[in-house]
Amino acid sequence: MNSVLEALRGRIIAEIALDEQRSKHNPIQSTNTMGMKRKEPNNAFEKLKFPSGMTYGHRSSLRKECSRFLRFAYLVDFISLEALSNIYKNSVEELIARL
Repeated sequence: MNSVLEALRGRIIAEIALDEQRSKHNPIQSTNTMGMKRKEPNNAFEKLKFPSGMTYGHRSSLRKECSRFLRFAYLVDFISLEALSNIYKNSVEELIARL
């Protein structure tokens, strides 16, 4: 999880730096900058050590990765609960058999 977030963080920082370089070389902005709007800093992003100047596309990439982690966590939870229920069921059956 840390390596995926680190790679995503590095890519976002590189893209923001590239966007800033492009804006310095081409000061005339087009009117179609819908994807480049930036939101106010968010504490959740700061806690994950992401830069404050993320665009909507960057936040969307982060949301996609987080949803993948969440689905993986649900899968691991399901598998572990299934294993624990099998252990419990087998223990009870063994106890009944010994009685």
